[in-house]
Amino acid sequence: SAAAWARVAPPGEVSSVLSLADLRAGWLETGRKALPGTPSALEFHALAQTLAKAEREGLSALQARHASAARAARAGARVLTGRAWVAPEQASTLVTAVALPEGMAAAQVLAVAEPGHGLSAGVGPEGERLIRLNHTGVRARRAVVLEDLAVLTRALGRLGHRVDPGAVLFAASGAGA
Repeated sequence: SAAAWARVAPPGEVSSVLSLADLRAGWLETGRKALPGTPSALEFHALAQTLAKAEREGLSALQARHASAARAARAGARVLTGRAWVAPEQASTLVTAVALPEGMAAAQVLAVAEPGHGLSAGVGPEGERLIRLNHTGVRARRAVVLEDLAVLTRALGRLGHRVDPGAVLFAASGAGA
C-alpha cells in the first residue's frame, strides 16, 4: 500500500544494498526486468532463517519478549543513573539508551567494563553521554538484561559512581515481568 511504502522509504532516507525502497525503484517500478545489483546469497539465507525463527516464536510472543526486556533494562537504568534518556513511549524496545552520570563519557565506561556484554557507546551528537544496552533478538531475555546491567553498574562504580547493585537488579527484575 502507499502507506506501507511511505513507512519503508521516508523522505531523505539513505540508499542501502538491502533497501526495499531501492528494490521498488530499480525493480518493481521498471517492470521487474532485472534486479538492481546482486544481493548476497548469505543475506537471503540469514533472512530466511530469521523469519523462520520469528514465525516459530510467533510475532506476539517476540514483541512481548522485547517489550519485557526493554522495561527491565529501563527500570534498572533509572535506578542506576536516576534518570531516563527518553520517555518510554518514545523509545524502541530493541535498545535502551542509558544517560550517564554528569562528567562521564561512554569511552571511559566501556574502557573499564568487562568484555562480552551488550554495551556500546551511544550514537549521534549526544552519543558520548550515553551507553546503549542491546536487547535485540536472542539478547531480549531477562538473564541477559540483568547481566548487562550488572556489568554497567560495576563499570560505573569503578569510575566513582556509587549505587546499590542489588537495587538496580531488583528494579529490573520486577519491571520485566
